[in-house]
Amino acid sequence: MKNADGIVAGTDDDANNLSIVMTAGDLNPELFIVARQNRSENDAIFRAARLDLVTKNSEIIASRILALITTPLTAEFLRLANQQDRHWANELINRIIGVADERWPQTWMLETRATDAPAVAQALENGDTVLLEHLCRDPHDRKRLLRCIPLLMKRGSQHILLPDLKTALQPFDQILFCGHETAIHRMSRIRYDPSVLCYTTTGKRPAAGWVWRRFIRPA
Repeated sequence: MKNADGIVAGTDDDANNLSIVMTAGDLNPELFIVARQNRSENDAIFRAARLDLVTKNSEIIASRILALITTPLTAEFLRLANQQDRHWANELINRIIGVADERWPQTWMLETRATDAPAVAQALENGDTVLLEHLCRDPHDRKRLLRCIPLLMKRGSQHILLPDLKTALQPFDQILFCGHETAIHRMSRIRYDPSVLCYTTTGKRPAAGWVWRRFIRPA
């Protein structure tokens, strides 16, 4: 794992970008190095440079637009993140790298309403306590956390940056997550299946009949 310091080269000259980052890497091998590639014909050169991350203008623009469309909270997160200092940003980057495991991190949103997370919404309606960490526990082994990070929580008009996992959820909370793609599928089981949510909240795996009586009470 590279340390929290990094070097980013993003001029319009590919040769200049590589020169900057390679020199910096020679001076400090622990740097996390990012360079922007402007011309597709230079693919082989950038691959040979073995950089930590290479970005391309078209990819940056496309991924940003797609993220804004698929996860509306992304724009607000980016606005708030831009107000933080470099140390905060570097720590978050290291955390994301840790959960993404050298893959491009995924972002997704969960809202604690019946149409999006029915198991969670029903539990809250029943008066049960559901913490943010209960959504982030592995449905196969609740002692392990999923490989994801809650980036932002929207509660009414309030926006909470990097919310604490001990935060108790309320109806209609919106949470933006970032992490490994496997976390998306495992979290889906928690948000839709009352028996899985019961396990991540209590550690118990009750019989299906008991679960449905507890979480799906008659109106």
